[in-house]
Amino acid sequence: MVINLIFYTKNKIIPKKILKEKIEILVKNLFKKDILKKLELNFVFVDNKLIRKLKKKFFGQNVTTDVICFKYDKFSADIVISLPQVKKNAKLYKTTDKEELLFVIAHGLLHFKGMNDITKKQKQRMFKVGYNLIKKVLE
Repeated sequence: MVINLIFYTKNKIIPKKILKEKIEILVKNLFKKDILKKLELNFVFVDNKLIRKLKKKFFGQNVTTDVICFKYDKFSADIVISLPQVKKNAKLYKTTDKEELLFVIAHGLLHFKGMNDITKKQKQRMFKVGYNLIKKVLE
């Protein structure tokens, strides 16, 4: 398993080393061992301007979002996360920046695994799975 953390923003919510450890726990809880060996995931941390630009270019939506998953195949993806949006979400949902960041990372991983949140029912299921997943790294 290869996990890369790439920062295009000076903003950091969790120290890089601890963040990588938390991501590894999330990944190990989501994927089987045979898949883990082949995974190559890049977590790219950006500002709102860049994520909005990506959302418009690749999805035709001129909106700011918290996470975008670019899945290349069964084993590799770039998961792009807006740290300012994570902080905004934390205030909105009355959670900590750390909890929100881990939730957004879990959400991106669930997209990589094939889950969608297009319908209300899909969104509810995905959020439930995401919250249950981050409980394992917050304990």
